[in-house]
Amino acid sequence: MLSVIRLVVVAIAAALLVWAMGSAHAQDAEIGVIRSSDGEALIIRSGVTVPALVGDSVMGNDVLQTGADGSLGIILADSTQISLGPQSQFHLEDFEFEPIRQGYSIVGRMIQGTMVFISGDIGRLAPENIRIEIPWGAIGLRGTRFAVSVDAP
Repeated sequence: MLSVIRLVVVAIAAALLVWAMGSAHAQDAEIGVIRSSDGEALIIRSGVTVPALVGDSVMGNDVLQTGADGSLGIILADSTQISLGPQSQFHLEDFEFEPIRQGYSIVGRMIQGTMVFISGDIGRLAPENIRIEIPWGAIGLRGTRFAVSVDAP
């Protein structure tokens, strides 16, 4: 009887752990990773600016920024690829990739510079849930990729 109770407790604990790890929506959860970084490339997280180094985590609500000689490439948990050119700033406002409960969302704001966006699983499963805001409107994804250039404010 005691072994059955232990088994049930372990099963519940494992299920809770899988559920907690499966969520990539929380702002303090890793939602992606820096895959390339050249020149001045920065992550602004909760008001703190740090260099963006290959292999570093990208979190929800991060601002990605490059200098005059910088470029930055990230890959999100759903395999979406975002590349920024020089003098760029992109705010990754929301990301949700929770296939178990079918929660999918990418919301970002291109503040300035150039960006190439290549959609991953969210673009295939729920393209209507991708929205990239730009100063003069918004880009809703219906295909797989786009490039945008935004002049500095």
